[in-house]
Amino acid sequence: METIGSLAKRLGLGRSTLMHYERLGLLSPSGRTEGGYRLYGEADLRRLERIRTFREAGLPLQTIRELLDRPDPEGLDRALEEQLRALNEEQRRVRRRQARVCSLLSREAGGEAPSPKDWVDLFARAGLSREDAVLWHRELERSFPELHHQILAALGYSESDIILRRKGGIPMDATPLATHVFFEAFRNLPRLNPGSRETTLRGLALAGSLPQAPEILELGCGEGTVAMLLAEATGGTVTALDLHQHYLDTLTERARARGLEDRIRPVQGDVAALPFPDHSFDLVWGEGIVFVLGMERALAEWRRLLRPGGWLALSEAFLAEGPLPEEVRTFWERVYPQALSAEENAALFRAAGYRNVGHFVQPDGDWWEPYYTPLGKRLPALREKYQEEPEALGVLAGIQEEIDLRRRWPETYGYVFVTGQV
Repeated sequence: METIGSLAKRLGLGRSTLMHYERLGLLSPSGRTEGGYRLYGEADLRRLERIRTFREAGLPLQTIRELLDRPDPEGLDRALEEQLRALNEEQRRVRRRQARVCSLLSREAGGEAPSPKDWVDLFARAGLSREDAVLWHRELERSFPELHHQILAALGYSESDIILRRKGGIPMDATPLATHVFFEAFRNLPRLNPGSRETTLRGLALAGSLPQAPEILELGCGEGTVAMLLAEATGGTVTALDLHQHYLDTLTERARARGLEDRIRPVQGDVAALPFPDHSFDLVWGEGIVFVLGMERALAEWRRLLRPGGWLALSEAFLAEGPLPEEVRTFWERVYPQALSAEENAALFRAAGYRNVGHFVQPDGDWWEPYYTPLGKRLPALREKYQEEPEALGVLAGIQEEIDLRRRWPETYGYVFVTGQV
């Protein structure tokens, strides 16, 4: 048996705290000395340790008392789940405040917008390490992707940098070298995301009938592989939009070589701010581009571009339902925390009011022959070229990690192709 002072000291608590717990009925002494001093035994110690554990988790004292007095595993689960929801909401409030402070700081700076380095320095002065800042960006991207996009723009990043860093996992304070290496790795690949000629044609068939010589918009066209296939398969005209002019220059050359220059219209633009009037197209097509906005926002914003009876066709990354291997879960939480299941993506089409919704999971081969296989073959030469550049090697290591993950866990995630009609 030990006294209140001894017990408090052992657990690093104040004597007044234990007396407060006694007044609330949380903890009572097992006995008293002849002089009336409180004495506590091993059972009291174990109870107090549980009280401290629950308090560290943020549970209210009344809830702790109920859990200890009426042991109920389900009740404990409910209490912890409720506390987790409360903590998540508090994190969201903190992130909103952080975002607001960043926005105000940017606005108050006046004149030239602060550079990304200025913001990195500001985070450091505020006590945030680089790892803390990366985590902050990651959590904001997970919970509020649109707000994160707006904040990055307010911080002085170009639209090109924002999209590239969100897709490529490049740190927000990376130098232009990281951007250059990323583009160098993907230059002149058959595809810039998983896909194939067969998958594109299957998606086109799923979209149903189109008018003769349809007007088509392809979003995120890259070097034009899909744009030219759509033009040839439909006899229509394809407006091919991409953010990066060097992709469009390559597309122009390739279209001319195939005699399609009159039916391919390259446009430099941002999928988040499309410059086209409403009801301009019979078919809006996007393979691997939804991540820029997220599926719900894409379905809402791109719908206006479709003529009555027009079709939207999108391919999107998905996660298998059920528990995921820790390695897979961690990777996707980092690169695309909004990823859903295949069925959930199709359900979002229906919830957004699209009709005749159809979908299919793309075959595993779409990841390899046109995409990861040629990409993986060029990595050794790039590692050799940039062996003295740690930042470049970090970008290449991230690409290799993605390839290796797919090889180990092909059944846990993939791409789903979804079409719907307005």
